[in-house]
Amino acid sequence: MGCKIDVRAYYEWRETPFGGGGVDRIDVVLNRSQVRIRLGWWGRFPYRRAGSRSNESVSVASLLPSDEFLQTFKLRQGCNVKRRYRFILQFKNQLIPGGTETRATRTIYYPSSGGWTRDTLIDLGNVVDHFILPSKP
Repeated sequence: MGCKIDVRAYYEWRETPFGGGGVDRIDVVLNRSQVRIRLGWWGRFPYRRAGSRSNESVSVASLLPSDEFLQTFKLRQGCNVKRRYRFILQFKNQLIPGGTETRATRTIYYPSSGGWTRDTLIDLGNVVDHFILPSKP
């Protein structure tokens, strides 16, 4: 039993208030992300790749501008179960020479903070959009 899901995210560069003197990077922190079923508790996101014989894990998906992440993961319950996902995103600035600085952290929900889904494609879209402040009218 169980259900295989695909998680997709991409980073198409846009100006943010967190730019700095290095290269911007956005991390999807899978080992701190969570999944919940209806009438259940939040549980750890299964960040081990589906079908991996070596039990290989993807604890963080790091995206530079123009990068895309698409990975399959296996969940315990079947695909007919409604779920909500909570992902941790970190906007980082890779400083020259070496090292990184976390400029901002966001928690995003899929499909929303109050919604449920049976989707097997969890599309986080352009992750930089979660770090852009809405413009004032």
